[in-house]
Amino acid sequence: MVNENVMSVIKLIKCKYANPDLSAFPGKFAVQIELTDEADGVFYIEVLNGRLSIEPYEYNDRDLLVKVSRENLEKIINGKLKIENALITRKIIVSGNMSKALLIKKILK
Repeated sequence: MVNENVMSVIKLIKCKYANPDLSAFPGKFAVQIELTDEADGVFYIEVLNGRLSIEPYEYNDRDLLVKVSRENLEKIINGKLKIENALITRKIIVSGNMSKALLIKKILK
C-alpha cells in the first residue's frame, strides 16, 4: 500500500511541474527520493526522452539518491528553501551523478 504522505508530495510536484519543457534534456535521468521524517516513504522522478514520470516506487537504477524530510522537500518545491542552502545545512542529502542533477535544476527554473 502506498503511503498517503508520499502521494501528497507526488501530487504537489505534478501540480508544480504540470507541463515542463524537458525536450532539451538528453536521455534518461532518474532520482529516488526518500522521505526521512514521519512521512517516511519512497518515490522516484524520472526524465526519459523529454518526458517526466513520478511514481511511488523505489528506483534501483537511479542516477541520484535524495534524502529529505517532507517538510523541507515541500519548502524546496514552493521556493521557500533554496537547494544550495538545504545542502549546506544538511537538510537534504544528495548522492550520485551531480552533473545531471545540476542540468535538470537549470532546465526546471
